[in-house]
Amino acid sequence: MLSTITREIKFLSGTGESGKSTFIKQMRIIHGAGYSEDDRQWFINIVYQNLFMAMNAMIRAMDTLKINFNDPNNEVCMFCIGNKILYDMLFC
Repeated sequence: MLSTITREIKFLSGTGESGKSTFIKQMRIIHGAGYSEDDRQWFINIVYQNLFMAMNAMIRAMDTLKINFNDPNNEVCMFCIGNKILYDMLFC
């Protein structure tokens, strides 16, 4: 008795930053085994890194455009964020 195995190959096309990798990650979560603890920790680190990079970009833009903080306490936070980014660049 012969069994036939049908295999489909899908090709995902798109420009850079169009969401191809995100789509594959979502399919892995929905239909696959999900992610290991190491993978999850890696993603958590990437999310934090992206948040700090975005905050740093906003802080630099505020400086360039001469936009002041409404709340002086936020200026203190700005220095904390800058120190965290500098620390990560030097030691991580």
